[in-house]
Order: sequence, then structure tokens, then C-alpha cells
Amino acid sequence: MRTLQVVVADYAVARFYRLPDAAVRLELIDALGNPAARTTERELVSGRPGRIFNRGIGHTQSFDPRNRHKRIFEENFARAIARRIGRRLAAERADELIVVAGPRLLALIELRLSKAARQRLAATVPQDLARLGAAQLSRTLVPLRAALRRKVVPAV
Repeated sequence: MRTLQVVVADYAVARFYRLPDAAVRLELIDALGNPAARTTERELVSGRPGRIFNRGIGHTQSFDPRNRHKRIFEENFARAIARRIGRRLAAERADELIVVAGPRLLALIELRLSKAARQRLAATVPQDLARLGAAQLSRTLVPLRAALRRKVVPAV
């Protein structure tokens, strides 16, 4: 019996679903949250960036970091999702994997997937569908399973 694992993520939460071969409804098996997603940059950092008065231009300048802390937390969350995907594929003995996320988060996750997970990656859907419920996701993604069998992936 073939099992399809579906990961639906946004920057706040990643949900891991199982879709057995004969099933028509996704089964939620795991969820991973990111509490930093709903916070502002100021809440993530304890201090303000340094400032200096620049006499050449006549006003102050701030020393902003090259990478925003919020972006660093997003990359760490993508890394955590990729690790959890690898563990779930091994634990569930899933045959194929579908990852559904917004385009930027999807690229971050794909970069961090293990080689074994990349080999099982059947499709990626670059849309933010994380706010949909399990029933709506099932209606959207179950037809994708049939298209994967025919090796034709329609636009969702």
C-alpha cells in the first residue's frame, strides 16, 4: 500500500498529513509551530541597533544588521521543517512527498531537504494553503495524487 505524505506550511505552522492509497481524506499526523512568526523584529531583539552622528552628512546613522532577525528565524523554521520531513518519511515509510508552501518558504525548505527526502519528492505546490482546513485541503490535493500516478501535475 503506497502512502503519500503531504506537508502544508507557512511561516507560522507546518502541518504533516498522511494520505494512504485508498483514502480520500488527509489524516493529520503532526504539526510544528513557529512562535516567532507572529512577532515583530523589535520583539525578537533585545537591543536597538547602534547609532552614530555622521558630521559629513549632518545627521545620525544607524548600524542595521545585514540580515534581519526575523529572516534568520524564518530560515531556522525552514530547517526544522526539512528535518521533520526526513524523520517523518523514515517513521511513516511514506513512498512519496508533496510540499505545499508559499514560494519563498518552499525554496527555503527545498534547499534544506536531505538527499533521501529529495528523491521521494513527487511534487511541490508553490501556494500558501496553510489556512485551509483538512477537508478543503483534501479536495484540493487528492486529485493531485491521481495526476502524480499519470506523471502529469496540474496547476492547483
